[in-house]
Amino acid sequence: MPRIHAGQYESVKKYKKSYFFNRLDNIFFFKYIQNMIKAYIETTIFNRYFETGRDYNIETQSLFEKISKNEIEAYSSVYVLEELDKAPEPKRSEMINLISKYKITVLEIDQRAYDPTETYVEMGIIPLKFRIDGIHIAMAAIHNMDCILV
Repeated sequence: MPRIHAGQYESVKKYKKSYFFNRLDNIFFFKYIQNMIKAYIETTIFNRYFETGRDYNIETQSLFEKISKNEIEAYSSVYVLEELDKAPEPKRSEMINLISKYKITVLEIDQRAYDPTETYVEMGIIPLKFRIDGIHIAMAAIHNMDCILV
């Protein structure tokens, strides 16, 4: 499952037998899609939506437009909500409101995410201080996401 930035998202088509094309570190991936792409949206994307002038802001806004047109099936999780909840107001409320505005499905806490996360940390794949990123990766894998948007 590729982990990509919103700015690397080139095109997604919702029709059967279409191709998904994205760029990750100048390597091209092609994926045959039966339906819409399922994307796990990590905390950074919600933050980036409101940061005009920041890298990938325009692409992030475009991503949300694709979600609103049902070109992308968007998911997030309770873990993302917990991170968003730490932001200062009014940004906190604005970011959380994106979830309902764009009808993003929020995945509940899943105990199955903890074992792979601990493995990522123990093997040094993810530093302990970024353990939550391991949970995001595990949640996306458990729920068969096509990609994680960070």
